[in-house]
Amino acid sequence: MKYLRLLPKVAIILSLTTLLLYACVTSQIIQEPVTDLDKRYQFESFSILPPQGDNWFLIFSKEQGGEALLIFGKEVKPGTPLGIKSFQPHTIRAGLTATQYTGNEDVSSPQHYLDMIKQSEQANNSNRFVVLDEKYSPYKNVGEYCVLVEKHAEDHNVASDPGNVYQFRYISLFCYDRSTQMMVEVSCSQRAPGKKDLINLDAECGPFIDSLNFNQ
Repeated sequence: MKYLRLLPKVAIILSLTTLLLYACVTSQIIQEPVTDLDKRYQFESFSILPPQGDNWFLIFSKEQGGEALLIFGKEVKPGTPLGIKSFQPHTIRAGLTATQYTGNEDVSSPQHYLDMIKQSEQANNSNRFVVLDEKYSPYKNVGEYCVLVEKHAEDHNVASDPGNVYQFRYISLFCYDRSTQMMVEVSCSQRAPGKKDLINLDAECGPFIDSLNFNQ
């Protein structure tokens, strides 16, 4: 999971993985099965569908003052608890974070926004992670000011399993809504020990990310 290390100048939103850890420690975790894949989760200025697959659960949902946090977990094996009290080596998470942009720097163009995201993400790369591959791309499927980040890394400091190296792969869509100055991150992440094969989640996470819709 990424450390909380934001650039004050850029003030990019918190990473999903950091917020997941925060939510698990400080808030009540629910484990509600996702049964309606067509149900939109409505927030003040946007909405989104759940991940499109089996064995997904809603873990956490909150909105306050237009800012939002929504987290899903997927059972790798049926019956696996998703809470923090029961450590599971192979974990899959998806979710959304949204916050008001409060930076002093004007988001002047889609390319400028991509550069801001890249700067913030690379600043979050700590000694804990060895980044094997990362890619930053404009993503016009959802909006003009959207950036898709794909990253594959090794995690060398999993607190519940010290001394072992984990694979960590995630895909995040960062979008900026100029009319409301909201920044939204939609992410899917997966962590597994050693050389364990990761599950291909493209068919579940791709439609989830693409379903982000800003209210007009």
